[in-house]
Amino acid sequence: MTRHIMLLALVSILSVSTVTAEPSKASADAHSQGTVNTEALAAIINSDVPVVILDARPKTPATIPGAKQVVPEAPLDILTAAAPDKNALIITYCSGPQCQLSNRLATRLLKLGYTNVIEYPEGFSAWRKAGKPIQPFDASKKP
Repeated sequence: MTRHIMLLALVSILSVSTVTAEPSKASADAHSQGTVNTEALAAIINSDVPVVILDARPKTPATIPGAKQVVPEAPLDILTAAAPDKNALIITYCSGPQCQLSNRLATRLLKLGYTNVIEYPEGFSAWRKAGKPIQPFDASKKP
């Protein structure tokens, strides 16, 4: 229990220092959408904090561990299967800063009423460049 509380505190500190709040363009009702950097995402993944990581790239041989592949224009049933809890922490990413797919997916989630959506704009390229673990994409586990 103490370890879980300490990890939550660590992630909170990392998140406060590395997540930047930006006004959501999705809707007036949505909470703010922010961003997270590579080190903060790694800390979240390595903690006990529940998180849904969505890879917005349409075709990819590898992903960040635990990520589910969901393109921005995915049918609603696919999207809700990947992220059933609208209050869960959801992190979207795509290839890197030039790719807008993760932002489009985050915006769509906010419009659908998801409340804790943040984007990892550095994307898969920065994750791989930083030497973080990757996993082969398994199409059988696609939502």
